[in-house]
Amino acid sequence: MKLRITLSILIVALAAILSACATAGELTVTDAWARPAAAGNNGAIYFEINNASGQDDALLRVESDVAGLIELHDIVMVDPADLMDDDMDMDGTDPMAMGEEDMDHGDMEHSDMDHGDMDMTEGDMIMQMVPQENVPVPQGESVLFAPGGLHVMPIGLSNDLVEGDSFTATPVFEQAGGNTVPVTLQPDAPVQTPAHHRTPNCT
Repeated sequence: MKLRITLSILIVALAAILSACATAGELTVTDAWARPAAAGNNGAIYFEINNASGQDDALLRVESDVAGLIELHDIVMVDPADLMDDDMDMDGTDPMAMGEEDMDHGDMEHSDMDHGDMDMTEGDMIMQMVPQENVPVPQGESVLFAPGGLHVMPIGLSNDLVEGDSFTATPVFEQAGGNTVPVTLQPDAPVQTPAHHRTPNCT
């Protein structure tokens, strides 16, 4: 009798492991959202990438009908002295330095400043928006696109992005390919959910 119970427990445990392994091999994009913005301005799209595929991957680009040009950006803290050594544009300004125009739309809205997400300065450091050719997504890890850090920027929006509406976007990965997701338009990030369950390494 005890042997039969023990075998039943082992079978249930094995089934649970196999079920978890069946979901492994997936790279998912969740909680995609964007801020409302007017046509012609820049936007900002955020989401979380979870890589349970068992191999390293990288986000190459994001495709969507909301804009003809969509770039991957990160916001980093830099020493102003370092900017003096960088190439400047013809009017003597750094085209990627964060200015008042950037704060009026996209990832650098004044609402960020009010909620404490963004500060233009931190001690002697300043914020700079840096284009990314790609974003690595190591196996077994999550990469968060959020205000004040990594974000997707549609440049020159084709239409108004109105709060409460939604659109689709397709993050394209080096290994996983395209992954089309709905993007909800809202002024602030979604309410945080519990941490994603880690699936076992089935390789």
